[in-house]
Amino acid sequence: MKRMFLIAAACAALAVAQPPGGRGRGDRTPSLDSLKTYLTLTDAQVASLTQLQTQRRTEMQTLMTATRQKHQALQTEMAKSAPDGATLGRLMLDIKASRTQAETIAARFRTQSAAVLTTQQKTKLAALDEAAKLRDEIREAAAAGLLAPPADGAGGRIGLREFGGRGPGGPHGRMMRSAPQ
Repeated sequence: MKRMFLIAAACAALAVAQPPGGRGRGDRTPSLDSLKTYLTLTDAQVASLTQLQTQRRTEMQTLMTATRQKHQALQTEMAKSAPDGATLGRLMLDIKASRTQAETIAARFRTQSAAVLTTQQKTKLAALDEAAKLRDEIREAAAAGLLAPPADGAGGRIGLREFGGRGPGGPHGRMMRSAPQ
């Protein structure tokens, strides 16, 4: 019974301890072209934001490497025929602390990034934030045929899967773009 509890607690800790943003983001710095246009960012602002992104990614990679090692230690301990409850508890608390630290790093970099913006740009950013809160409603309206999926920038339409929902997809779930309409 005690072992079942420990296994359940470890599984719950692993689920809670996933890094913000999920996996598979890669090391690529995303383009800021559309944001530059929308917010009318200067080249100096784009350079500052890009530098902040690089610094954030470096800090997060260091933290995530340490967290991954803690996950591996937790899995190793769980694989033992008689896992030590104190060790499991310490590792789960360490993983939770890593997640809190990741959230703190992300918040700090959001604040630093916002400090690069002018008052007008912050107002436009707030509008983007409000629009982002409607993502589920927009996806569902597009799925119901009430809205067309957004354009992909090349004049074509993005299918619903790429827009965060279900839609036509190719092999391995890759999105196929439709012709411009």
